[in-house]
Amino acid sequence: MKVAIIGGGISGIITSIGLSENGHEVHLFEKTSSLGGRIKSKEKQGTIFDVGFHVLHTGYSTVKRWIDTDAISHHKMHPSSILFTPSTQKSKLVGDVFSAPSTLIGSATSISPFNALRLLKWRMRNKKSDDVRDKNSRKPIDIGFTEHGFSESFQKEFLKPLFAGITLSEERLESIEFADFIWGVMSKAPIILPKNGMMSVIKHLEDRMENVAINLDCEIQNISSTEITIHGEKQAFDKVVIATEQNTTSQILELDLEGEERTTRTYIYKTKHNPIKKLQIMLNSEYNSATSPFVHVHSPTALSDTDNHLLVATLIGTPSREENWELADKNMSKWFPNEFADFEQFSSTFISHALPNSSIEGSPRIPLEVDGLLIAGDHTNHPSLHGAILSAEKVIKSIGGV
Repeated sequence: MKVAIIGGGISGIITSIGLSENGHEVHLFEKTSSLGGRIKSKEKQGTIFDVGFHVLHTGYSTVKRWIDTDAISHHKMHPSSILFTPSTQKSKLVGDVFSAPSTLIGSATSISPFNALRLLKWRMRNKKSDDVRDKNSRKPIDIGFTEHGFSESFQKEFLKPLFAGITLSEERLESIEFADFIWGVMSKAPIILPKNGMMSVIKHLEDRMENVAINLDCEIQNISSTEITIHGEKQAFDKVVIATEQNTTSQILELDLEGEERTTRTYIYKTKHNPIKKLQIMLNSEYNSATSPFVHVHSPTALSDTDNHLLVATLIGTPSREENWELADKNMSKWFPNEFADFEQFSSTFISHALPNSSIEGSPRIPLEVDGLLIAGDHTNHPSLHGAILSAEKVIKSIGGV
């Protein structure tokens, strides 16, 4: 078949690879000058950094099927988080003692036996899950945390900021079944950070696209199930796949888009003296979008031999929508009062519609096929790389492929 794929993000890339490797004639159309979609990296002054906060979960079965992580130069994230309280400068450690036994003592002094037992039960119950069990569930994450038996203080200090960062929503507007799945994935295998940014994952996949006709800087005027119009010229296809993010897909299909738009911004600082010594995230145990808006801070260069380290502070929601270095400096100086004088403002990144709108009170998932058009993207599944790749696999199977 001759197939048009609209959108060069991860769903469009995987769909293109799967169909072309099964003998289909594939034409990929991307409106920007490069592939990757919401997975982007930039380079400034010889330093590569990601747009937004990204890591790669090697526990996803889809990642194992499509991405050879051994072929991508990377560091492993340390299997622990620092619970940091900016107002008191106090830190606690929460580690995966199975993956890093050295975190046992630190974790034991930070987590009550009550919560530690529930974390263990949560891990064991979900470690074998390959996907979200009930994608139609509307039980909110926070209600699920309480039903799982976690104390209010542990939810506030650890679980809520952790999943605010994962869902890009201060209210964590996803289902507890989604949180169950993600927690299980984090227990299965290491989380990695590519040394040359997440775009190295895209470049790795591009090596398998030699039989795909890639068309960049293409603005599509009209789309039907068998035809697209580009620059006033109509082109016929046997199948047309829309693999754009939720907002663009909804505009193409003329669907109402409800719920909370999820946005994220990072503020990146450069310093010669890195206060973060491990590749782990510092979670804000006081996270509040109005009073303490950094969800977490990390250093992607913590393990690198360099004199130019990066510190990345991540914001979500309302405070992320406008660039405000004064706000960033104010909060960064609270996190690192002794080191902040040596920090240099380096760059800021922003992603609109970084994840699909809320699935609790917001828009329903878009089905696989609408008016003869096939649909791929995390908005058809759940907001994760795994959900995006699963959607691509469904399209591949629908058209004819493994």
